[in-house]
Amino acid sequence: EFEVRFKGESSAGSAVTREWMDLVAMEAFLNPEKHLLVSFDGNSTFTLDPLGPFINPCWYHDYELLGRLIGLALYHNISINVPLHPHLCRLLFSGGELWPDWCLADLEPLDPGTYLHKVKWLVENDVELLGFELTFTDVLHTPPPAKPKPPAADNEKQEGSSSSSPGASTSALASAQEQQEEEDSDNQDEDWHEAPQEFDPLRPQEWEDMELPGLVSDEHRLPGDAMDAAAGFKRFDACESLVDLVENGDQVLVTNENKA
Repeated sequence: EFEVRFKGESSAGSAVTREWMDLVAMEAFLNPEKHLLVSFDGNSTFTLDPLGPFINPCWYHDYELLGRLIGLALYHNISINVPLHPHLCRLLFSGGELWPDWCLADLEPLDPGTYLHKVKWLVENDVELLGFELTFTDVLHTPPPAKPKPPAADNEKQEGSSSSSPGASTSALASAQEQQEEEDSDNQDEDWHEAPQEFDPLRPQEWEDMELPGLVSDEHRLPGDAMDAAAGFKRFDACESLVDLVENGDQVLVTNENKA
């Protein structure tokens, strides 16, 4: 028997269990800040986030927990809101191994942008047309586009111009915003580097440098077996963190002979 009851409520049953599983999935696994699952089709389906194993010290246990949640839902015949991409489902049914007839075209439904602009274009065109040297590296993480700020109302513009000139108002606002960002950054640095007071055998002590290198490879993947739920994520620069696609990929130029 597996029964869920919310605190302060008496109702139970499959509907309550389904609601609880959806809440757990949304908070623990579909939360973009956890870097466990990522979507390339507007949150219609999800696959594994390649950034997770490099910054999340608990990534292995997190995926294991996700597997147990899905298994529990299947066992109780409950549909939960974790839409896995068909490519990931096929990998699961194949024991984690690529199927014999796998080809580059199988990347298209998984990540259409990467396939169209990087894979397909390179295969069909002369590398010299790029006009620059390309190495066997790629961006490790592509951040979601920033939401545009709403335009200021007319009355706000008038109020801002009544007390001072537009240039002075804009300059003062920018200066105040820059100062606030510096203070926030200092506070984050202080919190980030705060070390535990006592030795904790469950907290990996070798993570003294919490900054993700600008270039990573398989050897930079964390074991993912940390048992400390409070273990912090490694910091990373979303615009500069690159990953080797082959061994020493940053030193190998892409040519027409080796691009395949």
